Amino acid sequence: MKHPCAALSLVALLLAAGCGADASKKRARAASTAAGVTSQSSPAASTPVQDVHGVLVPEPTASGSRAFAFLPDGGAAALEVADPAPLVAAGARLLQPLTVQTGRRAPNQSGATGLAERLEITSFRLDDVDATGRIDLSTGTPRFTTNAGESYQPTGPLAASLLAIPAGAPVRVCGASDPSGLLEVTAWRPAVEVELRVVGGLAGIDRRYTVEDLDGTGEATFASTIRAFASGEERGRTRLDASERSSLAAELKAADLFRQPKSFKPNGFIIFDAPTTYLRTADANGEARITIAAGATLPPEVDALLRTLRALSSAAPRRRVLEGGSQSGVRSAEVRVVRDASAWATLYARHAGPGVQPPQVDFSKQWVVAAFLGLKPSGGYSISVGEAELRAGDLHIAIERSAPAPGQPVTLAFTSPYQFAVIDRPTGKLYVDGVER
Repeated sequence: MKHPCAALSLVALLLAAGCGADASKKRARAASTAAGVTSQSSPAASTPVQDVHGVLVPEPTASGSRAFAFLPDGGAAALEVADPAPLVAAGARLLQPLTVQTGRRAPNQSGATGLAERLEITSFRLDDVDATGRIDLSTGTPRFTTNAGESYQPTGPLAASLLAIPAGAPVRVCGASDPSGLLEVTAWRPAVEVELRVVGGLAGIDRRYTVEDLDGTGEATFASTIRAFASGEERGRTRLDASERSSLAAELKAADLFRQPKSFKPNGFIIFDAPTTYLRTADANGEARITIAAGATLPPEVDALLRTLRALSSAAPRRRVLEGGSQSGVRSAEVRVVRDASAWATLYARHAGPGVQPPQVDFSKQWVVAAFLGLKPSGGYSISVGEAELRAGDLHIAIERSAPAPGQPVTLAFTSPYQFAVIDRPTGKLYVDGVER
């Protein structure tokens, strides 16, 4: 089980070097230290571990459940985590990148998994940044800006090599940030991006599917808006498995977008009011963009790449906002997961009053996540259902809450913010704010 990230790392690795997987949220921004763990083996059978960077991965147990395992960056085999409780308490999750500052590895003689070794973690630090982005020179001071728009000033021994790469080239960066915007880089490497975007049409579609890290984690994002519908926004995040990454990489290589014409147009009549398709890829060598008009004939290898990206896009998890606002009849702070039409009608009656019909939902394929902030003394408060993120087969949703800043002008009236969102019915477990629902 070889982790796809590789190369430059801050830490003096005992096992290998590289970049981790998915980032923790900002709550894990500060360094976290685990409680001591009692060794189950003799001292002679264990080996000290110090400053090793890697990622937490799921490992099946004999009982059919899953246990935490630590996969060192570039390592071929994971180690069962002897006691994951301190990690969980610090906000760690599956696919969490972290540095094991101190610990011991030993034969896994009585573990829950079939892994050959276990890792007893004494202290650790969670990375809160694991993202694809670019070096930005527009402000005069080189900064790392993620594809999501977050900007950091890199620090630490790896900062110089990171900042030396060409501005605009995609790069995957792991690290720990602080509130001032400094980012201690724990690992980085060049990334490969490929994107499918469909824009236009009578409904005003803007649908984007981006694989941000094809040669590494396979992280992919989906975003869609339809101007004709006020609540048409959909957002989701997932990771391609090894087979999907390999197939897509082979098709991208065969299509060779850098050598293709910049646009493809139909040979006959132009189809007006039809969406336009864009293909884009970027790597250390530069960026290629192709415009494809509706009805255009494509080379077979480009058509194959387009079909694969469409299929992957259709399979991506997504969250669509149904309704939201500042006034709800539900005056208590609560989050509900609604799984059937009867429960939906009951909850919506609490929100809007008896006799008001709720928005239609196909509960054979979807669920509703309802978020209520509760009664607030003024305007300026909000609550929203974050994007759907598929992680190790389970669907994760974060509820985002905000309050007015000190001195911010607000309406002097009571409010009760709320939002309803539809999510794809998960095949695995559903977690909302880290709690299984």
